[in-house]
Amino acid sequence: EERSLTTLRQIGDEAMQGMAVAADGSIVVAARSASGSLSLARLGSDGRLAERQTLDPSAGSQIRGLAMAPGGDLL
Repeated sequence: EERSLTTLRQIGDEAMQGMAVAADGSIVVAARSASGSLSLARLGSDGRLAERQTLDPSAGSQIRGLAMAPGGDLL
């Protein structure tokens, strides 16, 4: 199933909590669902979903923002 940035924001009850753009044009989006789960999604420079990971929802954990380091690592 092909997904893009447009459809990603419509998946479930998630609200975007941060976004960062890498030097290669890919975009990383952090989201939190109403149930408290956290996820990260990487979109290719064409806007298609390349990767999505659910993070361990430790009590009270939040994502306040994202940034890309010069080497491409996510901060």
